[in-house]
Amino acid sequence: MSAQLRGPGIYPETQPVTTNADLGFSAWQGTNVRPQKQAGYVMVAVRVPLGDLTSEQMRVLGDLALAYSDGTACVTADQGFVFRWIKTDRVKDLYRSLCAASLGLAGANTIADVGSCPGAESCKLAVTQSRGLGKTLDEFLRASPELVALAPDVDIKISGCPKIGRAHV
Repeated sequence: MSAQLRGPGIYPETQPVTTNADLGFSAWQGTNVRPQKQAGYVMVAVRVPLGDLTSEQMRVLGDLALAYSDGTACVTADQGFVFRWIKTDRVKDLYRSLCAASLGLAGANTIADVGSCPGAESCKLAVTQSRGLGKTLDEFLRASPELVALAPDVDIKISGCPKIGRAHV
C-alpha cells in the first residue's frame, strides 16, 4: 500500500526537459551564471520555485556539486542554491543536467524568482496560505517573459505573516 499525500500543501512538480535543452541555454546563462574573480570559473544560481525540492532533486544537486563544482552547494536566502567554482567550459553540461532534474529554470534573482514562506500551512502566526499566490505568480511570470524583462531588478517575496510590512509605533 502506498502513502497518499494529504493536506493543503503545494507539492513540487518535476517535469524533465526532454527536448533540446540548448534552446533555453542563453536565457538561463544570462540570469543564472555570474563570473567569479578567479579567471576561468563562474558561479551558477539554481532557481527553486517556492523553495521546494523533491528528495531526488536534492540527491541530484549533491551529485552535481561533486561533479561540477568544489563539492558544495550553498543555500541562498532567496530559497535557491549556488554552485561555485564551475569551470566555464562545463557550464552547458551543468545546465543540461539541471534541466534533466527540472532545475534548469532561467530567471534566478529576477522578478520571476518568486519567494514565498509556507504561511498557514506550517506556521501558527500566519493568516494566509501564501504559497498558493506564489505558485500562481510563478506560473504567470513563466508564461510572460516580456513582463519579466520590463522589471529586471524587482523582487517578489510573499509572506503569510500579519506582522510583516506593518509600521510599528
